[in-house]
Amino acid sequence: MMKALKIPVVLSLVLLLVAACTSASPQPTVIEKTVVVEKPVEVTTVVEKQVQVTTVVEKQVVVTATPEPALAPGSAAPPTEPQKGGTLQVAFAEWPKNLHPQIDSGTEGLYVQVNIYDGLVNIDEQGNIVPGLAVDLPEQPDDRTYIFHLRQGVKFHNGTDFDADDVLWTFDRLMGKIEGQQSTQAARFKEAIESVEAIDKYTVKFTLTKPWDDFLPMMAADKYMDIVSKEAFDELGADYGLKGAVGTGPFKFKEWVKGDHITIVRNEDYWGEAPYLDEIVYTAIPEEATRTIAFETGEVDILLDPPLREIKKWSQDPKIQVATCDSGDEKVFYLNTTKPPLDNQRVRQAIFYAIDRQAIMDAVYYGLAPKGQGIFPPWHWAYDPEADFFPYDPEKAKALLAEAGFGPDNPLQLEIVTTEATEYLDTAVLIQAQLQQVGVKTAVSYMDKAAWVAKTWPTAGTANPAFQASVYRLKFGIPTSDFSWRIYHSKTALNLFGYNQPGGYQHPGMDEKLDAAVAMLDREKATEAYREASKLISDDALLLVLGWLKNVNVAQANVGGLSCWVRDDWPMQHVFLAK
Repeated sequence: MMKALKIPVVLSLVLLLVAACTSASPQPTVIEKTVVVEKPVEVTTVVEKQVQVTTVVEKQVVVTATPEPALAPGSAAPPTEPQKGGTLQVAFAEWPKNLHPQIDSGTEGLYVQVNIYDGLVNIDEQGNIVPGLAVDLPEQPDDRTYIFHLRQGVKFHNGTDFDADDVLWTFDRLMGKIEGQQSTQAARFKEAIESVEAIDKYTVKFTLTKPWDDFLPMMAADKYMDIVSKEAFDELGADYGLKGAVGTGPFKFKEWVKGDHITIVRNEDYWGEAPYLDEIVYTAIPEEATRTIAFETGEVDILLDPPLREIKKWSQDPKIQVATCDSGDEKVFYLNTTKPPLDNQRVRQAIFYAIDRQAIMDAVYYGLAPKGQGIFPPWHWAYDPEADFFPYDPEKAKALLAEAGFGPDNPLQLEIVTTEATEYLDTAVLIQAQLQQVGVKTAVSYMDKAAWVAKTWPTAGTANPAFQASVYRLKFGIPTSDFSWRIYHSKTALNLFGYNQPGGYQHPGMDEKLDAAVAMLDREKATEAYREASKLISDDALLLVLGWLKNVNVAQANVGGLSCWVRDDWPMQHVFLAK
């Protein structure tokens, strides 16, 4: 449901930003805001899955350097002596779309799913790939073949046995081979995986179509490849992920009471190290002020996506834990290239030159989000520190708009849509103020997440025709192709702007460049290929990475066992409550 704009907060941010972005230029006297009231949509969605593994392992594979988390100097030191029992209360800003591992569930869905499902390999709290439902890391007789030996005696949460048939069914479904079963990543995996075969009841062989450096990192961290129960899908049908979710992970789905809470409980029969907590209760509190009060009064134990304006204060509070680390959380502003005049590259570039990313990141994220530059985060090996795409240049923006036929007598008109979450709404209003500085007549609309997804998510193989521009986030972990192929290839479900899709902006040969980069095992050659792709994609002006928000973990002083790493999807297997 649409809600009233938070004018005092938003306008104070706008005034700060305008002061930072103008010198002798006059301050705009009017900032137009359009609030579109949409009929509430009764939707409960499902998310993807993620799982963590915590058993003693003989082998580990480190896939990327993961910086150590930094604990704020004045905050509480976490308890170190694990204790069993208790209910953990967790709050986030938005409800998951669903709890379905093969249908996009949103980041909030991953926060829950990581505790329900396991993959053949998982990832530990230090970012290492470790065995999961496989007893060891796979044999690799060549660059395209992976042989997994499966654990025996593992049961799904519904009591059925896990074996090779479950792996085959999971991947058939993932690759879109089962009629009537939706998988948002079908195109990606069908193109990458040639076959999945059961050698025997507890041995599975994967053959890839070509070498794929991201295969194991993606299986461990992105969770689309987590193993699901065919019996549970057959039983729940279209309600899977909404009224039930069945995996082999350390916690079991108990209930999702729409609009109130999601509860998961300890899996007493977990094949690995049993979790300490009895149960975890998740709830969504969209209003930032309300979330803050709930945390400060102790009603909430862990606050996901905390209000960053409070971090400095909480960092000095001995009753609160605050830790930060690098992330794959990109704050993005993107344009629908199927909607004229946004099909014109000069118009899109003009819009991007008019945006002062650093000013926005400082105003909204309080110095915790380095400015974006290209398509990769600063910690990634493919990041180019010498690149400088779309430096803030309002005069160049005006010139490009004039070349495209826009000016004072014919202003470009743009509507930015986003969700009701404070950070995205504030970001949208600041972009609105900056665009109006160069003569772009801009309106901002916001809505609940379900309505926003319906308005902005791709339909019929291309960008959704219902929007022009949007502000949100994309959150990934360690696979390189997540930041490249998964967003910008024409076959991906996350291509939000119609890039190389029907009716959208065309860059001949880009799909082939991305396909080639994914298959490169030589790091030096891959770095060169990805940096070239980043330059070309950035110049096409589809999506502007505003910044990369660091992971900021906030918890009460009695919460122990927390970790902080790039993906940071909150595995709770080792978390406990000190009494």
